Amino acid sequence: MKTGRTTEQTISQGAKVHLLTSSQAALMLQVHESSIKRWCNASELSFQKTRGGHRRFLLEDLAKFSKDKNLFFPFKIFADDQMKLCDALLDYWQKKSLRSFTSVAKDWFHEQERLELLPELVGELYSIFEVPITVLCDELICGIMFETGLAWEKGFIRVGEEHMISQNMMAALFRLLEAIQEKRNASENHDSTESTPVVAVTGCSEGCFHEVGAFCSRLVLLELGWRVLHLGANVPITEFAAMQLKHKAGLVCISFVAPMRIADLFRTHASLAEKYDEEAPYMLVVGGGAISDLSEEENPLLGSDKDKVEPPECVIFKSFSEFDSWLQAEFSDREASTQSGVLQ
Repeated sequence: MKTGRTTEQTISQGAKVHLLTSSQAALMLQVHESSIKRWCNASELSFQKTRGGHRRFLLEDLAKFSKDKNLFFPFKIFADDQMKLCDALLDYWQKKSLRSFTSVAKDWFHEQERLELLPELVGELYSIFEVPITVLCDELICGIMFETGLAWEKGFIRVGEEHMISQNMMAALFRLLEAIQEKRNASENHDSTESTPVVAVTGCSEGCFHEVGAFCSRLVLLELGWRVLHLGANVPITEFAAMQLKHKAGLVCISFVAPMRIADLFRTHASLAEKYDEEAPYMLVVGGGAISDLSEEENPLLGSDKDKVEPPECVIFKSFSEFDSWLQAEFSDREASTQSGVLQ
């Protein structure tokens, strides 16, 4: 047993070995922290000690121990990249960033059989390690899609490859949808009240066939307790208006990505304004690469004269973390319970 080490040891090759705390080791192995203590006291599990006497664990030691004891260990399905992903998880714990995961995933562009493992990856990150939906969507899902778009524009991948990557990304999002519903079903916070959940309509603008962004907004809303009517890709503007009115939705969330342009946003708003019912008020939330760089000066829907703009009020977000924060602030005084209604 080695003692007297610092919490981060530099090895001879110049790389750094990140050591885990007892609580992190327990989370990695999906056991109680008392089990970690017991195995250490019995000299079954190798560990190092800080100068302050705290136990620290090497990833490699935990991986070997989990195999010997037939315990859970994350990302087993990723084989050769397992330790790289575990190290990226430590990076997330320290920096709250999934850039390391995105960096690994970029290497999978030309390995379709590896991309098919993405649903398993995001499922573990969300269900086991509780990485927020917003972080997964912003940094991993959209990060990979951004890299995919660049690779396609530069001719590094074919259209067919871009489509396959997008399909695997949708499979990962469906896995997250399933995980959110599992989490809801397992919750012990149900009570007998019959409150009505706030309703949102989500989907992609007419002519837009890339659904990833709209689906991400669906997940963010579901996790906050909304009832979501997700319409999918290429939705006529009139259908957004009809569904909002029928279900008295408080939000209509529309994704605008290429080949959509800023003019499409103005046209959409004008069409929705024509059918706006003052007795069923709502806000229009939009996002996507086609409009993400739009400034207040360029957009009369957002500028100082927006009080003169016909409803619905339009809000633009560049990230799902920003969208999530706005939702919690804007609707904090409204019921978002899931006690009645069916999550979709």
